[in-house]
Amino acid sequence: MRVATVDDPASLDRALSGAVAVINCAGPFIDTAAPVIDAALRASIHYLDVAAEQAAVLAVFERFANAARDAGVVVAPAMAFFGGLGDLLSTAAMGEWDAADEICIAVALDSWKPTLGTRLTGQRNPGRHFIFSNSRLERTDPPPRANGIFRRHSESKMS
Repeated sequence: MRVATVDDPASLDRALSGAVAVINCAGPFIDTAAPVIDAALRASIHYLDVAAEQAAVLAVFERFANAARDAGVVVAPAMAFFGGLGDLLSTAAMGEWDAADEICIAVALDSWKPTLGTRLTGQRNPGRHFIFSNSRLERTDPPPRANGIFRRHSESKMS
């Protein structure tokens, strides 16, 4: 573990010196992802994070996909919480299949105690969310409440 400050590129460069990868666990990712990815690209090392912030993850793909590909570096946000696990399980379930007509992933929590940081991040990211549909991320209205829980009727199509 190494300590760095996201608003100090030299600090990030020193922290990543000699590393083969960085796992960013410091949110809010809307603030931390870009500076840490920039440092990872400068160091030519792989980047992963545990973001659950949809807008931040989409921004990573939009901003860094080409630079990461050109550098031969993996940039993989959202590798924990809901995103990475669902993708991993879907891939494992498909086995040798080349395509699937539909993959539906549902996540249920019986309790959740968000940290102060998570609550503050949620306040900064209000409003519409994203779903993966028609082979791309699309903005959607928040799901309606039913019986005290959120319900969503959406599909994820894979081609």
